[in-house]
Amino acid sequence: MLVFRALAELATNPFPEGSKKLKGSESRFRLRVAGSYRIVYKVFQVERLIKIEFAGHRKDAYRWF
Repeated sequence: MLVFRALAELATNPFPEGSKKLKGSESRFRLRVAGSYRIVYKVFQVERLIKIEFAGHRKDAYRWF
């Protein structure tokens, strides 16, 4: 439930407290949710768009990036 709430809040605030920019990317960020879960997303500021790339357990979060 907390992951869904965090995803909904990204729609209004793409840079919430606790979000961090990932190294090696200019627009990719991660948000820590409930300790063990991560949301990895890209922010396109000109288009006012957020693309969710991953939402799940942290052990799988950075495998593809």
